[in-house]
Amino acid sequence: MIMKAFNRLGLGLLFTALFVFSFTAAAFTIPEISFLNHVEPLQNVKFIVTPEDGNEQLVAAFDAAKKSIKVGIFGISSQDIAGSLVTAQKRGVSVTVICDSYCEASPKRLAITNQLRESGVTVYIASSGFSITHWKMFVIDENLAFISTMNFISRHSEMRDMGVFVSNPTIVQEILNVYAADIENSKNSTAITPPLSQPNLVWSPANSADKLVQLINSADQTIEIWIENMGNNSVHAALAKAVQRQVKVRVLTSLCGMGMTGSMAYKNLKQLIATGVTVQGMPYPATTDMPYIHAKTINVDHQMVFMGSENFSNNSLLNSRELGLIFNNQQIQSRMANLYEADWKHSLPIPDIAPETCDSLTPPPTVLP
Repeated sequence: MIMKAFNRLGLGLLFTALFVFSFTAAAFTIPEISFLNHVEPLQNVKFIVTPEDGNEQLVAAFDAAKKSIKVGIFGISSQDIAGSLVTAQKRGVSVTVICDSYCEASPKRLAITNQLRESGVTVYIASSGFSITHWKMFVIDENLAFISTMNFISRHSEMRDMGVFVSNPTIVQEILNVYAADIENSKNSTAITPPLSQPNLVWSPANSADKLVQLINSADQTIEIWIENMGNNSVHAALAKAVQRQVKVRVLTSLCGMGMTGSMAYKNLKQLIATGVTVQGMPYPATTDMPYIHAKTINVDHQMVFMGSENFSNNSLLNSRELGLIFNNQQIQSRMANLYEADWKHSLPIPDIAPETCDSLTPPPTVLP
């Protein structure tokens, strides 16, 4: 009897100790700290928007370069941009371009690419290890970075795009590290991304899906998105959960997209609408007053902003080389919010059926003989 009582007492003490230990451990579990808590304030920031600002400040940055220009881009069709890169190379600036194979995919773009090569610019066609190399950035003199949603195209006057100049040393250095890796990737048809640690930067295919979902999950009141293509399940699910917790979620795209087939694009948009996301599209063809939505941005609670080359599709987030930036800057956010509302006023609800054919941009004028 004594032994049984002792055993019962011992078991009771053991269960009590285990309960106290587990409760104490739970009470003192350190919560996971989001990268958003470590986002750096942007230094020497300058915000560029098209069509309003044009590409003059990009050309001015190339003209001011003293030692080097490193460009990572999907496509170049602007002679203004190409000419300023050629001029920089001729005055002794070391100019390097990593360009997607898209840069050779039409006679016009191929002519510009050859123009750069013939002037002495070092041109690498990006690695086939990535589905596409879609980043839209450059670094001047290894101390000033431009990170954007915009290609270097001639028809920027019809495009809603934007980008920022920043000089944060950690941002610039990580871009330079990946740039050097992508030169080697170009030579070897590989898709290697070096170690990443900078909290502001969003890289595909390495960490973009995770960082964008965390950003969406941080929203308390509003999410405003400009985007060309959707389709990633993790992003869609995060937006649906935001709606469930009473966040007002708006997505602004174009009714006539260029990034994927109309039927696929509308399928993705209808999926969002079914979860309570409000989705509208800009009419077509695009004009200066009603531009084509090429920007890829998320504005959370009018505080934290994502801006970059990443579309929210599986290919963009999981298979491509992409670069984006997350930051908190009230001056930029304020201008973005005003532009968003202006674009939203011009937008229309998404139709039930995608157009079979459409002109995203205004057709060029007919040249009579």
